[in-house]
Amino acid sequence: MSREALLAAKYAVIQDQARKRVEDAKAKPLPKSRRGIQVTLVVIALALAAVLVIRPAWLFPTIEVESAMIKEASLRVRISIEAERVERYRRSAGRLPSTLLESGGDTTSLQYLQDGKSYSITGENDGHVLTYRSTMPPAEFLGSSYALIRARSGR
Repeated sequence: MSREALLAAKYAVIQDQARKRVEDAKAKPLPKSRRGIQVTLVVIALALAAVLVIRPAWLFPTIEVESAMIKEASLRVRISIEAERVERYRRSAGRLPSTLLESGGDTTSLQYLQDGKSYSITGENDGHVLTYRSTMPPAEFLGSSYALIRARSGR
């Protein structure tokens, strides 16, 4: 036999074996363990899809949007807290602080101005801008802000 005939026979055997493997794989049913895994994965996928569609409150809590009144009340409380820190500093140091940081305050979205005798604190919360002046009684500036916030949280 010639070399070419041997090579042709070898390739024919290899192709025949490959064809048989493909046919066996198509004809052979999946083992039960694999079928069980596939069914389980399909059930889990359907359950997850149902959760995403139904969106239960325990998994997807609703985010409450604060009303304009609550935003203003929160800003009033925040400015009042900073004004109290400034007043505490004035009582202990005998002078107004140069900055809110010097009084131990928070300067995030607040502006503090002082002239040595009086001061003002201006704050901004989502478009609401308020200014407290030290010549104004703190209780008057604060108004019913605490009550509004308390009513919102149900306390």
